[in-house]
Amino acid sequence: MLNGYLYTGPLPLGSVVAHNCGAAGLFSDKVNPEVLLEAIEVDGLYRLTVTIGETVKTFDGDISSMGRRQIGQALLRYLREYQGLPADAPWGTMVGVRPTKLLHKYIDTYGSVHAATRHIRDEFSVSMEKLATLGAIGEYQRPFLADTDDKKVSLYCGIPFCDTRCVYCSFPYGLYQDYTDKSQFLVALGRDMDDMKAIAQSYGLTVDTLYMGGGTPTVLGDEDFHQVLKQLSILVPEGHEFTVEAGRPDSVNPRKIRSMLDFGVNRISINPQTMQDDILRRIGRGHSVQDIDELLQYVKVNTPFAVNMDFIAGLPHQTMQNMVENMDYVCQNLPENVTIHTLALKR
Repeated sequence: MLNGYLYTGPLPLGSVVAHNCGAAGLFSDKVNPEVLLEAIEVDGLYRLTVTIGETVKTFDGDISSMGRRQIGQALLRYLREYQGLPADAPWGTMVGVRPTKLLHKYIDTYGSVHAATRHIRDEFSVSMEKLATLGAIGEYQRPFLADTDDKKVSLYCGIPFCDTRCVYCSFPYGLYQDYTDKSQFLVALGRDMDDMKAIAQSYGLTVDTLYMGGGTPTVLGDEDFHQVLKQLSILVPEGHEFTVEAGRPDSVNPRKIRSMLDFGVNRISINPQTMQDDILRRIGRGHSVQDIDELLQYVKVNTPFAVNMDFIAGLPHQTMQNMVENMDYVCQNLPENVTIHTLALKR
């Protein structure tokens, strides 16, 4: 089986190549790649040359999103065939993490879920089983997408600090304990929030949802956290969704929970990533499984918060049984929302 690839060429095509190489089981390898992919732009076309040992294959496509997609699909079929992988994969040649995004685009284009899934079947060779699942999810989501009021906005407030670094993290961030300009950051953040309030008022905008994320928002000191929430709460009408990411239970305490309650937070994101202590240690998390459970039970008993829990599939040394244990925990505790990410290592 082939393992590594190296791509050189236009960046827009590079993203497509990466997705489809990943779907064929290949990983980026700059040192000893077994598959070399070189692309150029010539006469209004992308030309992708794939070299595996003595075998050379070329794919052409228009310099457009559709042209890139066609090259990606052809590349995936070729790599699967070369690797001896099944040609009739359940998702066909569809890659990426949000198939419903494409489904809704086609529903808008063709007018119905049935017509959209039929187009996806023809274009990507998706199995009937996956089409049925995709269509059912799309039908469930449509009512939530029907509101097209362009005066409603969703806001994100980012706190770009943590107190440890997860091994998979690709976000720009700093270790809060090492940052010497905390007060200046908070002053600047306060100005941003004031400006956002003025913009919303000036344009008659309604904040439909607000998410305070990170980094790790709860890494702020108790009083600083309280003051930031106080300013944010002015932006969110009563009863609208106001979420705080409390992903690391080691940075959450009853005083911070009290501040959330005082300022109208109604949703909290508790992000264990996995429920095995040995994996948590490997990935650099500063908490234990017990810490996660204690925070969840405290929130369930002492607050009316809706709870989201984040998990990552594909962590180092993680097995299918580990994911079964994670989902067993979810089924036993029934948080309102669950997000499952697949591990993606980025620059």
